[in-house]
Amino acid sequence: MGSLVDSLRYDGSTNSPYDPNGNIVKYNDPSATEQLVVPYDNSGNFFQIGSTFNHNLSIRGGNDMATFALSLGRVDQTGIVPLTAYSRTSLRLTGDLKLSPKIKLSGSANYILGSGDRAQRGSNLSGVMLGLMRAPITFDLANGSSNPVNDSTAYQLPNGDQRQFWDVYDNPYWSINKNKNKETIDRLIGYAEAVYTPTEWLKLTYRAGLDTYSQLVNGYWDNASSEFGTGRIYLQNTNLRTFNSDFLISLSKKITKSFDATLVVGHNYQSNLRRTNDSEGYGFVLPNFYDIANINTLDVSTDDYTDRDRLIGAYADLTLRYNNYLFLNFTGRNDWTSTLSPNRNNFFYPSTSIGFVFSEAFKLENKVFSFGKLRASFGIVGNGAPFSYATGTYFSNLGATQGLLSYGPDGSIADPNLQPEKTSSYEFGTDLRFLQNRVQFDITYYNATSVGQILPVPVAPSTGYGSLITNLGEVNNQGIEATLSIKWFDDDGKSDRLGWQTQFNFTRNRNKVVSLDGKADNLALGNYGLASTSSQAIVGQPYGMLWGSIWQRDTNGNILVDEQGYPIRASNSGIVGNPNPDFILAINNNLDWRGFALSFLWDIKQGGDMFNGTAGVMKNHGTHISTENRDEEIVWEGISQSTGQANTIPIKLNEQFYSRYPLAGVSEASIEDASWVRLRELNLTYNLPAKILGKLSGCAITLTARNLLLFTPYSGIDPETSLSGAGNSSGVDYFNMPGTRSYGINLKFDF
Repeated sequence: MGSLVDSLRYDGSTNSPYDPNGNIVKYNDPSATEQLVVPYDNSGNFFQIGSTFNHNLSIRGGNDMATFALSLGRVDQTGIVPLTAYSRTSLRLTGDLKLSPKIKLSGSANYILGSGDRAQRGSNLSGVMLGLMRAPITFDLANGSSNPVNDSTAYQLPNGDQRQFWDVYDNPYWSINKNKNKETIDRLIGYAEAVYTPTEWLKLTYRAGLDTYSQLVNGYWDNASSEFGTGRIYLQNTNLRTFNSDFLISLSKKITKSFDATLVVGHNYQSNLRRTNDSEGYGFVLPNFYDIANINTLDVSTDDYTDRDRLIGAYADLTLRYNNYLFLNFTGRNDWTSTLSPNRNNFFYPSTSIGFVFSEAFKLENKVFSFGKLRASFGIVGNGAPFSYATGTYFSNLGATQGLLSYGPDGSIADPNLQPEKTSSYEFGTDLRFLQNRVQFDITYYNATSVGQILPVPVAPSTGYGSLITNLGEVNNQGIEATLSIKWFDDDGKSDRLGWQTQFNFTRNRNKVVSLDGKADNLALGNYGLASTSSQAIVGQPYGMLWGSIWQRDTNGNILVDEQGYPIRASNSGIVGNPNPDFILAINNNLDWRGFALSFLWDIKQGGDMFNGTAGVMKNHGTHISTENRDEEIVWEGISQSTGQANTIPIKLNEQFYSRYPLAGVSEASIEDASWVRLRELNLTYNLPAKILGKLSGCAITLTARNLLLFTPYSGIDPETSLSGAGNSSGVDYFNMPGTRSYGINLKFDF
């Protein structure tokens, strides 16, 4: 943890490679000068203001027989981390053509070219945040440079070695210059559709779509980088092609004066083909030349693999309507998938729903009550394996063994008896409207149970494998979704009158892991950051509970304290937090007046825990703001293990305290409430009046701000962060990238 900054001095050395002011010593050291050590704001000086430029041009035209639309878009973006950038160019053409009153053709083609230059992030020894936040405030990561991003003296010593505080973590200026992660994507998305309407009650539709892209990833780490001390380059070239087609027959017929029906039957075909080529090598021969040709051929490995899957489906959808107030719907679909064994690869899943507009049936409409509807539904959804080759163990390239090419079984045990995943759900709801639709209220209760989810389950290493792919468990989700919309003022389409509408969206979900089929009591959903803390599926608990190291407690739940007054870490692990929120509420307002339009969205999340591993590590290093009280004495609230009485022994939250526990401390101590109230988005638009537009048919100026305000008890960078990204694991903050606040202006011209 070290000494307080105000007790440190420079010794006046002029040859220190780590600080031009000299070496840092205690104030009472014989070499100490009168020059105080000034703390550096490394994080404040590192980040930059990012920018996004978005340009779009679109042209539309046509007549009664044919129409077309052509659009061109360009996005150029720089990130808050220096030397990070993203760009995208897209070109889209759509059109339709009526060959006759009964035949219509349409299609679309969209070409996208994107490229990105990303920073190292997350739990990675070369990650920007680890090197940035773990350096003490007495170490200047920029080495006094006014332009450290482009000045190598900030991050490199004269002999070529990396200039870093601790050789475990990269200097972030080194990382953004020497450790790159580049990506280029070429993508084409298109479809063609033909519609034939021989009669007013019959329509035939065929639609075929293609999504094909190539992705090139080029990542490298310099020889002197921490994550790969020998240097590494990784190249991956992926080509993906997805073909999808649907043939639909739609029949819509009025059977009697009060009764009509619509029937849709169809066929779906989907095929995915992915080809990947991987190359990697270790140790660059020449410095600053990050190419695989600069790797000794003995240290280069390559591999390629092909991934295919196919799905065929047949389905039907029948809707019956009676007097426009009673609606019945029945659907059924059968799928055949290549990701399951031939004798188990087809599954049927139906659904049914009913809707009753009781206000229409009983003629209840009046000035107060405008509309009322009740609805209910039940359905089953089926899925095959979420990835290919889950039913048969395959062999992978193990590299050279005694000079010979060798292959071995993949790390997962496949299961030829996998069953389809299935989710059954039912819901009830109502839609009520009042005061001539000025007040609308919609509420739904849902209950969904998923069984047989296909997941990799860890197995004992003695088996020679790391996991078993199997159907596992039962998870239940139930909750309420409600929407309330209120028109406070109605402009009635007149620009000089104020219009104001507010919409409230409320969601409350409760989930529970009902069973893991006796195969386990808990299942890790991914190990991100520190191994001591993870998200888990635990029988009888909500999904994704945080599991980690805990304090030792007595039978009454009190923390036990040792004879020196320090809390005792338990030898076992346990549940430390629940990342699932109590509820989520969004409040959106829209106001219109005299050409101005103002909208603002409040986003509220109540409850949900976050493991602040970043703070835990920084406390251990003495760089967290909470360690400023390191000389203050406290009495830890707990029970003495030796006497059974309330603890009365004072301790200091100093180096002696934090060094008693692991690097990030005890998981339980780093759990925080991740509730928030956030002004998610604010938009102000002004539409210029027609009398000053001249030849323009429209002109609008919009000012936008996102994440403008945040109120939260969470002490980390952002309570919305997640180390695992979009993965199943959630509620872990371990040197994650900070969130951003953005401001923008948009100009739109119509000719």
